[in-house]
Amino acid sequence: MTDTPQGFAVRAKSVSTVIASVTALIVAVGGLLRKPEEPAARATYEEMGQSVKELTEAATRNHDDIVALRGYVDGVSRSAVMAAPSASSAASARPALVPVHQKAGGPPKINAPPVVHEPPSFDNLKAQRGL
Repeated sequence: MTDTPQGFAVRAKSVSTVIASVTALIVAVGGLLRKPEEPAARATYEEMGQSVKELTEAATRNHDDIVALRGYVDGVSRSAVMAAPSASSAASARPALVPVHQKAGGPPKINAPPVVHEPPSFDNLKAQRGL
């Protein structure tokens, strides 16, 4: 039986596919069985936990700032609406400010502050997962 160039190319392609598949399978199994290096994993986990704490604290501060600004703006707009212009300043007085929320059917709702999550320690997480 004589081999044609097309038959050789098909066989070479199938052999290279099998080799690549077996190599990928070996790498995947090795990755699943190998445990990560604990010092590096611990440092990474603790750094990420600290970042989560800082992020939630920043979100809480932003929420508090928004509530304070909202109170300030409402206070300024209410004082402008309640203050009646005097007769001497009637000509130069600006029109009274009307808060936007009076036109829109009430002030918008302010959500509760975000919940601050404390990530578990690395040792607790390791014990929970049985590592």
